[in-house]
Amino acid sequence: MVEDANARAALTDASGRSSTTASNSAPLVLARSVAAQFPYATQLMKASFVLWSRGDFDVERCPVREILSHLGDKWTTLIVIALAEGPHRFNELRRALPDISNRMLTQTLRDLQRDGLLYRQVFPTKPPSVEYWLTPLGRSRLDPLAALVTWAQNTHADVKTARSKFDRSGSVIANVDS
Repeated sequence: MVEDANARAALTDASGRSSTTASNSAPLVLARSVAAQFPYATQLMKASFVLWSRGDFDVERCPVREILSHLGDKWTTLIVIALAEGPHRFNELRRALPDISNRMLTQTLRDLQRDGLLYRQVFPTKPPSVEYWLTPLGRSRLDPLAALVTWAQNTHADVKTARSKFDRSGSVIANVDS
């Protein structure tokens, strides 16, 4: 199997030592194991990454960075989840997400509307009321989001355990197999 220099570089710790040495090959072994379990998805992502990262790489044209920089944030994700069940008015969304500020909710809703992921309708009432709901493009995000939410629920305890273990060790790089 040919080693990819980019993958090897990604497995280098903060001191510049490669973590693919014989004494610490667990991350590389784990990465290969994951790639073997999901060969099509792994190859698709790798091929896409290679295309995006070629010599004339332009950060502004990278579809993953452009989309995920906005759609991957917690408020966008939680608002899309709330709107998945149907239209909501502003205050309904505010109650569904009690820890979001009015300003952040307003800005996130504007960004989602700008990206074509939700509709906004103003009703001519006193005071005016506004209702939001997902567009077909916004609804197309629900399946991948459901997979991410399921993964988060299934791995949350493992992530918390790994964080605690890492924090207790004071390491820059946690040992995968201990």
